[in-house]
Amino acid sequence: MNVGTFGFLVASALVMIQCSPLHNGIIPLEPGRRLSPETFSVALMGDIPYTERQVGLFNELIKEVNADPTVDLVLHAGDIKGRGDCDDQVYLHRFDLIQQFKKPFIFTVGDNEWTDCHDWENGQYHPLDRLHFLRTVFFANPLESSGGNPIPMRSQSSVAGFEAYVEHRMVLHKRIVFGTLHVIGSNNGLAPWSGIDPEDAFDTPRRDRLEEFKAREYAAIQWLNEIFRFAQEKESPGIVILIQANPLFDSNPGDEERAGFNGFINALRDLTVEYGKPVLLAHGHIHYLLIDKPLYRTTAEGKREQVPTLTRIQTGGSPLVRWIKVTMDPQSPEVFLFVEPFIHKLDSMPW
Repeated sequence: MNVGTFGFLVASALVMIQCSPLHNGIIPLEPGRRLSPETFSVALMGDIPYTERQVGLFNELIKEVNADPTVDLVLHAGDIKGRGDCDDQVYLHRFDLIQQFKKPFIFTVGDNEWTDCHDWENGQYHPLDRLHFLRTVFFANPLESSGGNPIPMRSQSSVAGFEAYVEHRMVLHKRIVFGTLHVIGSNNGLAPWSGIDPEDAFDTPRRDRLEEFKAREYAAIQWLNEIFRFAQEKESPGIVILIQANPLFDSNPGDEERAGFNGFINALRDLTVEYGKPVLLAHGHIHYLLIDKPLYRTTAEGKREQVPTLTRIQTGGSPLVRWIKVTMDPQSPEVFLFVEPFIHKLDSMPW
């Protein structure tokens, strides 16, 4: 199956997502397709749990994932809490919750976890205080994953000058490189902290907010380069990038709402084209399941063309308590073969 065939499967998935109950949705392999002994799956999720009801359903989700022998890793694309209280106890509770996974748990940071905490409905916390606490709780040991059976990971915090970025991590698993980047919603942190500072605005930003964004964007792009460099060094057949934000690929780069993502998108495009092998970008943020190929480049002739080697999965999320099984075969040219979305239940409380 070549890139074009995988594109057909992606298109089929979109039809199924739009037209079928998601618990019946599956991107099938061709009849008789044999998988290599290296084949494994990951459990992908994001933007859950939000409400107390969803916490109960999330406990059942944990049991389902733990019982699946084909799942090697759990990936969470951020927003592990809803828009609400940013009290210390919420973070401690969510960390205890994810420790119930018996698989290694890999987490990337979401905007609900810190930058949105300025809002009055979230307690009007200083976002940088919440970011510090989040890092202390979820990344106390940046050199290993979370979960009941953690695995060793590399962290950008081991690199001089980037000690703060404990959340930027990567691991080589069965020859596939998995990397996390701190790229969040709320315009990647450029949205004003109006809840604690009515004068803060996009055109007249608070100094601490803007400095945090610039330093984190630089660190994230450096780490993205390192992820691709490491994959090249290890001759990895594929890369998985985990972020929280939908980076608004379809928006005009000159739009204010896209300003926080332009640097990431440009670096991702150039590195993906140079790498020339399959790349899977997984993120949450927008709460519906989406599988597509959103990355484009401009050729030397000035033509706009799709970058076929990058596939995006948007996880969906609240009010659905869902996990997505993504199956990978390092010995196949496509690497990322098919997905199964599992919906546990529909929460009656959307937020």
